[in-house]
Amino acid sequence: MKTKQSTTGLWLAIGLLVSILHYSCQSKVKEATKNVQNEYKDVVEAKKEGESQEEIQEERKELNKARQEYVAVWEEERNKMKDEINKGLQQIDQSIARLQQRMQQADVNAQDKYRQSISELRKERTQLESRTKDVMAATQANWSNTKRRIRSAIDASRNRINRLVADAK
Repeated sequence: MKTKQSTTGLWLAIGLLVSILHYSCQSKVKEATKNVQNEYKDVVEAKKEGESQEEIQEERKELNKARQEYVAVWEEERNKMKDEINKGLQQIDQSIARLQQRMQQADVNAQDKYRQSISELRKERTQLESRTKDVMAATQANWSNTKRRIRSAIDASRNRINRLVADAK
């Protein structure tokens, strides 16, 4: 019972941390996107108003700087999601190790239940690990959809893992 509570508490803490990071990154990405849009408008406006080539060039430099900042923010968000997945993998590994220890002390009937749960946890681990590849393969253009899909997969995996660990007891 104590392990179930600590596992649940751990997932709740991670969920809270992820929510905070998600919100923080989301507002940073939105801000960076707006900054690029505003700088682009400044370039267009400078051209319309017939400003000098030097002034237009200065506006373009600001636009390029805003684009670079956007890329940095996007990469930071992507790396945070990758780190989140890696933490989840570590937690699965820890759960498997705990279940293997309990299995050694359990009677024959319970050992089968532990083996099944461990096997299912390993499948979850493989699926979660593949999400890292999805994150790293994502482009800026498809990031929003990829992030949403991965977030959904992580949440579903978390629920299955919690059930598997609870069922093994």
